[in-house]
Amino acid sequence: MSDPETPSESRQGELHRHGAKWELHLYVASDTITSLRAIATLEWICRTYLAENYRIEVIDLAAMPDVAEELQITETPTLIKMSPRPVARVQGDLSDATVLLRGLGIPST
Repeated sequence: MSDPETPSESRQGELHRHGAKWELHLYVASDTITSLRAIATLEWICRTYLAENYRIEVIDLAAMPDVAEELQITETPTLIKMSPRPVARVQGDLSDATVLLRGLGIPST
């Protein structure tokens, strides 16, 4: 995975200034390589850009198929940013950190 440029302390401060807690739901299908890579990439981004101001919930849709139908999830992995608002959804291979940052609305520089 190519690491995007690490944000400056002032940029990290901008992300945390309002005390917004990032609530992220990652929907995966079992322990596939794609799922494990998505979890690792998301954890790296959160540690790098959000410090300790986040919570990741990983939901295995293989064990809970009704959730996929209820939320209309047609592809895994799918990441849903619940907060801060607006809610955002990123689907598919989450190994590209730049795409993931853009989808979450996190500036990479």
